[in-house]
Amino acid sequence: MIRGKPAGLDGCPGLLRKTPVSDGRVPIGGSTARVEIKNRDGGFTSLVSVLDFHTLKGMIIMQKGRILFLNGITSSGKTSIVDALQERKEPFFYVVANDLFEQMIGERFLREDYWKYLSEVIILMYHTAKLYSDMGKNVLIDGILVERAQIRPHYQQLLEILKENPLDVVEVYCPLEVCRQRNIARGDRYETQSEEQAALMAKDIHYSMRVDTSCHSPSECAEQILATLFHD
Repeated sequence: MIRGKPAGLDGCPGLLRKTPVSDGRVPIGGSTARVEIKNRDGGFTSLVSVLDFHTLKGMIIMQKGRILFLNGITSSGKTSIVDALQERKEPFFYVVANDLFEQMIGERFLREDYWKYLSEVIILMYHTAKLYSDMGKNVLIDGILVERAQIRPHYQQLLEILKENPLDVVEVYCPLEVCRQRNIARGDRYETQSEEQAALMAKDIHYSMRVDTSCHSPSECAEQILATLFHD
């Protein structure tokens, strides 16, 4: 039985190394390598005789769950899309959201310094998403990448935390005037809240795709996301 979990490429226990094989066999996909796992006692146990090392590395990475970050201002329709995605049997997602994690903070502390504590719990939320992904679970993040002083640089922190996880950021777009009307109708948001968030949105975000909730229903947006990002 092989001990140690393949998790990297250096000299730590449970990690991979490759050594060249020169017995004339045809390589798989290019390079031929003997892949071994390092045991806790320092020795190496052969895992595969001949295999393309980059193929094996890709297989290990793909075992992680997908992370979809739905990024948009308030009333853009993120949560409605999350609900539409969760109505489908496949793929299955766990959900983490700013609103859910905000409930972990006592009201006293939110009144004392709202953005200090909210910023801390948002970063913890990203680490939670990473944990689920590392365990092979797909995750939906219902959030907003605003660059307030307490969390800046927000977008770069997200990328750093999830740099080893398969992350797609989806822009959930809705015109400001439509969001303003939705805020008024909801009653639990103030009229200009979406506009203020838009002004604080992180710049140069790399989006995998965009959905427009002013033109498409939540169900249609969910279908677009799945068709674009999960078409295989």
